[in-house]
Amino acid sequence: MSAVIDSIRPLSEKGMAEAEVAGVFLRRVGEVPDVIIHSTLLRGKLTAECVAAASGAGDVLEQWRGLEPYDSTDDFLSELQLTFGASERNILVVGHQPFISEFASLLLARSEAAVSLKFTTGSLCGVKSEGMGKFWTLRFHITSKHLLGLIQLD
Repeated sequence: MSAVIDSIRPLSEKGMAEAEVAGVFLRRVGEVPDVIIHSTLLRGKLTAECVAAASGAGDVLEQWRGLEPYDSTDDFLSELQLTFGASERNILVVGHQPFISEFASLLLARSEAAVSLKFTTGSLCGVKSEGMGKFWTLRFHITSKHLLGLIQLD
């Protein structure tokens, strides 16, 4: 698939349902995002909008470059740290594979390949910054399949 077509590919009905369930989960466990950073790809934006609506986050969406499949995780982390510093904000990052798995590994193990977390579409991963963003702790990781098993939508 060409990059142009991929950039305007909409979110599927399954993807919309997964994003809604993710938002409901975040609301129910008290993890409502203060900021939702999403990619420039259409399905990233639509995912962020669904999660925001279902979680009750409101108008907290920010579109950022640097979250596409093969973008630099180091560059994105630097931009994130410059923008938010050591603030205690609950930030949700909506990205794409393989970037998002590599980014989670970078946070948790300081290497893109050191930790392998399986991110299927609609997965959530919660990490907490420790020591002014120098160390990160895994708080939760849950796939869309498990989310769908936990939460029934009306």
